[in-house]
Parts: sequence; structure tokens; C-alpha cells
Amino acid sequence: MLVRKKHLLIVALTICVIGWFLYAESRVDDSASDVARLRKLKRSRPTESEIATANFDALAEAGKGQPVPAGLINHRDPSGFWFVGKNGQDVGVEVPFAPGTIPKPPKSVPPIHENPGFVGAVACGKCHPETFKTFSQTAHHRTSSPATAETLNGPFTPPENVMQTSNYDVNFTMLKRGDRFYQRVSFFDWKFEVPFDIIFGSSKMAQTCLYWNDDQLFQMNVTYLTEIDGWINSPGFIDGDAAYARPIGAVCMDCHTTYADFRSDPNHFTPGSIVYGVSCERCHGPGRQHIEYHEQNPNVKGGKHLIVPSDLPRDRELEICAQCHSGTRNLLEGAYQFRPGDLTSDHYSPAAGDSKNHVHTSNQLARLSISKCFTESEMTCADCHDPHQFERGNKTLFSQRCSKCHNDLDETVHASIASKVSPQQIADNCVDCHMPSKAGDHLKMDRGGEMIFPPLRDHHVRIDLEAAAEFIRQISPIQ
Repeated sequence: MLVRKKHLLIVALTICVIGWFLYAESRVDDSASDVARLRKLKRSRPTESEIATANFDALAEAGKGQPVPAGLINHRDPSGFWFVGKNGQDVGVEVPFAPGTIPKPPKSVPPIHENPGFVGAVACGKCHPETFKTFSQTAHHRTSSPATAETLNGPFTPPENVMQTSNYDVNFTMLKRGDRFYQRVSFFDWKFEVPFDIIFGSSKMAQTCLYWNDDQLFQMNVTYLTEIDGWINSPGFIDGDAAYARPIGAVCMDCHTTYADFRSDPNHFTPGSIVYGVSCERCHGPGRQHIEYHEQNPNVKGGKHLIVPSDLPRDRELEICAQCHSGTRNLLEGAYQFRPGDLTSDHYSPAAGDSKNHVHTSNQLARLSISKCFTESEMTCADCHDPHQFERGNKTLFSQRCSKCHNDLDETVHASIASKVSPQQIADNCVDCHMPSKAGDHLKMDRGGEMIFPPLRDHHVRIDLEAAAEFIRQISPIQ
């Protein structure tokens, strides 16, 4: 009997021990489940940043701005713009509209000056469809346009649509809402948006964008750079700042559009007056009279009331290109006064500095003018460039045009490299040796503290030994 009781006691103790272990294990599982549930609950709760973004989204959808938080400095500076900053930080915001509001949309107002006859390339295309079809692909035609899904380049979806500055608390997000595009600025715990309204640049190198504040045009802080296929601070803008008060004046519009009604300094225009792109009329003259005449006289052969640049003397033909390709200039009078056949000196004055001594996007003619092949011939820009065709990057085609004058491409002329490259490789690419693309200090852009110097094609035609060495290094050697 005693032995049986002992066995029963052992069995009972065993059951208790097993039960305790099972209970303890279940408590561990329950604790783990509780922790998992808590973590899931925390994940399901929006962060402060997500709440702030959602609140701002609601304001933006309603067409309202976010009030400036109390922890930020906010005042109007002597120039009339508003500044927002933060104590202890060397970054700031400058805008032409009151912080906490949004830019004023452009109004539909009548122009204050009569359009002198500019009608735009589409009007020319009605009678010249084939020429317009090819011209519409060129950088001139695309150098300005309204900002739309068809014309804007650059990513608008995460994560590539964010440009983070070197300051963790300052970044820019490019986004689409409805059929409009915006740059959203996050400056510490304050946000505001600026709409993409106008594009400057064909994206050969970049696209920078403008926005309206009533009838004033301003450049946006962030630019699309083709080289990196991404967003970067606009040229001359300081990384970490959010600068939206750089005015776009008449001299900018004069080289990026065919016409705009300029109302007053420094950047007041009639919004509905802009004829976008550098169109046919900047080389041939305003087209309204020409179109009206030929509509009324359809049987008349030969173009009336327009200029054919190649019919002009060489120096006057070059002056047409010099409007925008001979270096930085100031306007002597209002914009859009130059007509084909005029002297640029009657309408523009050179800016300070010697544009012949540096490569820039707008001084090709100044650089070309110091080239021996230019000074010792009757060469014009149109001998190499067909203004009606998109030919970007076609080095073989441009090299063929070189050979029309330089037909002595034998081993004697290129003896120093004849053993390293084939005659065909030489004939197919004159430009990389004689007109190399190089970066320079005159055009630099800041991306998160990293300076980027986009390469530009130099129009000073010459023997460049450094460029030739690079050309040889990049191509395949003769087998």
C-alpha cells in the first residue's frame, strides 16, 4: 500500500512539473505574442512625420498653405521678399509670397503692348509641315514650354523624386497632384509648395523651371540635370537653402522665348502673351504679315515679308545667332527688339568680362570667332548646324561637314595618331579632338554639398593634345 502511494505521489509530482513547464512555456509564447501585437500596433500608428505630411496634403488639396511654426524666424527683408529661418542654423527660405500662403496664380489680363507680329511655330507649320515636324524636335523649339507631363523630365515617384540637401532637416520632393506638378519644400517642421508652371531648357543638359506669383516669374530652387537623370540645386543656388525669389527678367525671356509682353521691371509679364520656344520668327522675323499676305495671295511664289538668313551678308547672318550665342548680354532697350539683319550692338551691350575666355552654354559664337577655320574663311554657324533638324550627338554627320573644307584627312595630317586609330575612326569624329566637351568653373551645380560641373562643348576649333589623348584612350585600338 505504501509503495502504491509513493508511485501515485511520483506520478502527481511529474504531472505538476510537466504542467508547470507547459504553463511557463505558454506564458513565454503569450509574452512574445503580446510584444508582437504591441509592435504591430505601433507600426499601424502613423509617425509624427506621417501625420504632418497628411495634414499638409489636406491643406495643399484645399489650396492653402501651412502656417509657419512658432519655432522658426519669419520676417520680410528690405528687398520685399520674405525670409524664414531657424536660430542656430545657417540655412533659410526666401519667397516672394507671404509664408503660410501659396503663390498667387497668374491672372488673365490684357497685354499693355501690342504684339509686333509674332505668331509662333505652329502657325508656320500650317504651310511648312515637314519643316515644322523636324524643327519641333530641336533644342531651339524646346527651350521653353508650359510644364506638362509631356514636357517635364525628371522622376516624380519615390525615392528618386526627393532631393536631400546636406542639412538633414531640409529637402525637396517633386510630386504630381491631379494634372499639376509641384516642388514641395520641407524646412524643419514647416512645408510649402511651389507649382511647376514653365520649363526653361530642352534637357540637352538640364531643365530648370519657373513659377508665377501673380504676373511675376521666378526660378525654382530645384533643377533637373540630364547627366545624372535626377534633381539638383539650380545653378548658383546654395545647398540647404530654399530660394524661390530669383526673378526671371526680360533678358532671360529674350533668349528662351519668341515673345512675351513685358509689363515692368524686374519680372512682370502678361501671362497669356508668351510665345514659347525660340521659333522660326527669331531668325526669319515676325510671321504675321507674311502669313496674312500669302493667305490672301496663294498663287504668289516665293516668301514675302520675311528674311532668309542665308541671303544676308555673312556678318549680319551671324548676328542672328549672336542674339543668344555670343556671351552674356544686357538689353539696351526692351526685349524682342532685334530683327534679322540688325546689328546686335544696336540692341544689346556685352556684360562685364571676356566671354571668349570661357566655355558657357551661350557663348558658342564668341569661342568660334577665335578659331582659325572661322577667321580664315566665310564660315557661318549654318555651315555646321541645320537649324531645322534635330542632329544632337551625331558626330559622324558633323564630321562630314568638317570634311567639306578639310578634305586632307590623310596620314600626314594625323601622323601622330595614325598608328593608334584607323582612318575611318578619325573621319567619323572630328569634334571630340578639335572641339572637346569639358567642365568649367563657370557652370557648377550643388547636390547635397557635392559640386557637379556639367561638360559643355567648346566651339573654339583647335588642335587639343589633351583631348586627342582622351579620344585615343576611349576608342578601341586597331587590332
